[in-house]
Amino acid sequence: MKVQIISDEGDVLFVSPSTRFDYQAENEELYKAVLSEVLWGLFTPQYRPMVFTGEVRQSREY
Repeated sequence: MKVQIISDEGDVLFVSPSTRFDYQAENEELYKAVLSEVLWGLFTPQYRPMVFTGEVRQSREY
């Protein structure tokens, strides 16, 4: 499963660069898995799906 972080307005803020996590967990474990996926995406430049500048792009195709 890929992780997506979506804002309250419905904009996609983050899409995980991999499907390396299989999420079958309770809420606390799911939170940890999502956090590790986001951090992995941030610190693995060759897999970074977008540049994190604080600016949210309105539309993005993957």
